[in-house]
Amino acid sequence: MSLLKIFKRNRGVKGKKTAEKALVPPAKKVEPLGADSTTLPKKLARRSDENVLRPFLSEKAAELARVNQYVFLVAPNATKQELKGSIARLYRVDVERVRIVRVPGKSVRLGKFEGRKSGYKKAIISIAKGQKIEILPR
Repeated sequence: MSLLKIFKRNRGVKGKKTAEKALVPPAKKVEPLGADSTTLPKKLARRSDENVLRPFLSEKAAELARVNQYVFLVAPNATKQELKGSIARLYRVDVERVRIVRVPGKSVRLGKFEGRKSGYKKAIISIAKGQKIEILPR
């Protein structure tokens, strides 16, 4: 009969529920970021190497590097502001402009088999004149 005891209601518990509710502390107030604050809360801030995955190497990227614009493969949820700070910290350069391009995934076929190439997000970073990012060591 001990198995059936789990289905019985304990009638003395009703009074304790209301007492427990009274003992719950009030919720803490969360202070919003100030208008002059440029830092993100620790929960939202990501490390620099999480935003910038790797340099994106192509013929067009090599041509852009001649005019102080560098192309990087970035995290799908990275924002322009996060990327600007990440590049500045990683490569110690002054970032002037960040442009983002989302490349969609494509359908591919190999014989009778059909698949899908995943899409990605890349950022074109413009840096100050006279500065340089060494992507490939010479």
